[in-house]
Amino acid sequence: MSDRPEIRAAVLRRDHVCVLSLVDHGHQCRDKWGEPHDPNDIGKLTLEHVRTDPGGMRRDDELHCVAMCHEGNVMHAGSTTENRARLNAYLLGVSHGQRHE
Repeated sequence: MSDRPEIRAAVLRRDHVCVLSLVDHGHQCRDKWGEPHDPNDIGKLTLEHVRTDPGGMRRDDELHCVAMCHEGNVMHAGSTTENRARLNAYLLGVSHGQRHE
C-alpha cells in the first residue's frame, strides 16, 4: 500500500477497477480471504506499484501505480513478465489521456 493516502485515492479514482482484469481477461479478482469479487469493488482494491524495469526502484506516484485486487497484488498473480508489460502499457496510455472501457 502506498504510504501516501492521496496517491492511493488518486489511483483508485483514475482506475476504478482492478486493472489486472482489464489486461488479463482470464483473471478472477479475489479478496484477502480468497473470495471472488467484482473487479469494480473499489473497497477491496489495493495499490500495485508497477516497476518499469525488472529489479527497478519502486516509485510511489500515479505514473507507477495501478488499482489491483488482493489476488493480483499480494498473491502476485499480476507479476508475470507478460502482465508487467501490459500494466506498463496501460500506465503509458492513461498518462497520455486514454481511458479504459
